[in-house]
Amino acid sequence: MLYEQEADPQTRVLRSQGGDTGIIDLVLVGNIDQYHLNDLSRKTERCIQRKIRTLIMTTKEFREFRPTLQDRPHFLVWEREGEGGDLRSET
Repeated sequence: MLYEQEADPQTRVLRSQGGDTGIIDLVLVGNIDQYHLNDLSRKTERCIQRKIRTLIMTTKEFREFRPTLQDRPHFLVWEREGEGGDLRSET
């Protein structure tokens, strides 16, 4: 699995723009293994017949980006608890 090897994601967010555009935007926060992410994205794209666009951010970058994200349709897929994994707080 992607996050059990070299990656250490803290949050995954999917964003939707309303109707089915054929594109899935995936925001990942943490130390992500880009090679495995690209491999899994390509395989998944073939299975679901949709394109996947990924954006990898640090915790600090995500906290700065969060106000922009709040104005757009999205949902939280997974968030790690503990050790600063809660990116919803402003601290």
